[in-house]
Amino acid sequence: MKNHKIDVIFFDKIKTDKKLLVQVMKRLIEEQNIKEQVSISIVLVGNKTIKELNKNFRKKNKVTSVLSFPLLGKRKFVTGGKRLSLCDIIINIEKLKKAKDLKNTLKENLTHSFLHLLNFSHKDMEKEEKKLMEALSDI
Repeated sequence: MKNHKIDVIFFDKIKTDKKLLVQVMKRLIEEQNIKEQVSISIVLVGNKTIKELNKNFRKKNKVTSVLSFPLLGKRKFVTGGKRLSLCDIIINIEKLKKAKDLKNTLKENLTHSFLHLLNFSHKDMEKEEKKLMEALSDI
C-alpha cells in the first residue's frame, strides 16, 4: 500500500472521527487501482462556511453536504510522476451529524466527492458509488 498524504482539517471547530475519514479515503484510492501516491485534503466545516463556499464557487446560495474542489478548478487530476494531487473535499459535518447513521453518511459523501475528483459526473457515478460503498462495508 502506498503512503498516501491525506490531510484532515477541522475548520469550524466541529470534530469527527479523523481515523475513519483517512481509512475510508485510503480504501477508495485502493479500490480505484490508483498506482500513484495520492495527495488529498478533507476539510470539515459547518453550515455557514459551506454555504459561503457554495455561493462563491458554484453561485448557489444554499447549504450543501459536500463540495469537491479538483486541482486548478477543473475536473482533471494532476499527476507529477509518483504523486497524484486530487485536491480538496469539503464536508459539512454540521449538517451530516444530524443523520441517523453518521458513519455511513460520511462514507457516502466521501465516495461521492472522491468520484467527482476522478472526473465522474452525476449521471455516470451511480454504479461506481454502489460498488465502492460495498467495498467500504467492513469499515
